[in-house]
Amino acid sequence: DDVTGWPVDVLVDRPDSLTSLETAAPPLAAWARFKVVLHPPLYVFTLRLWREVCGGGDWQAAMYSATCGVVAIVFVFFAARMQASRTVATAVGMAMALSPVQIDLGTEVRSYALMMALSACAAWQMVRIESRGATTQGVWWLGLTLCPLMLTHYFAAGTCLAIVLWGMLRLERRFRRQLLAATAVAAVASAILWLPQGIGQIADLGAGDAY
Repeated sequence: DDVTGWPVDVLVDRPDSLTSLETAAPPLAAWARFKVVLHPPLYVFTLRLWREVCGGGDWQAAMYSATCGVVAIVFVFFAARMQASRTVATAVGMAMALSPVQIDLGTEVRSYALMMALSACAAWQMVRIESRGATTQGVWWLGLTLCPLMLTHYFAAGTCLAIVLWGMLRLERRFRRQLLAATAVAAVASAILWLPQGIGQIADLGAGDAY
């Protein structure tokens, strides 16, 4: 067998359905059984919960990404609305909805759409702070949003760094300290929730990437 547990150089007449919920482990097991690839587990876990509620078919799984894409568009619309007219915000939302990249990510059963929705939520929070002024609650919510971002995809690291840099440049000193504290809490929580699994994923990849 290779690192996936699948037989090598053997013809399999009746392969198991790897995406079926009939023989799947409990939803919480998705958090700790994410092997062969180096990804945080939040998307797989939330997708499993989505499929438990909406059904285990292919289109139901794709609808999760589509829903995340719609959520991202809504947050971008409201972020634009706080800075411009409703007409401009509608044009921005339409441009995002018709973007080929947005459409593509909204049909894939991958974590990018969830990362996009969380990033749009963070952007909306940043614009809200810029427009209405910083508050302790708003700054902490922004910092804590980095936790699910970090647990969705490692590509989100750049977004998280950009948010912290924005805070250091734009916020008053007391709010900068609060953002750093919230970011530290988010980082520690992410490490506790994923680091043990991440170390195991690295070990699995060291044995050979099946893909």
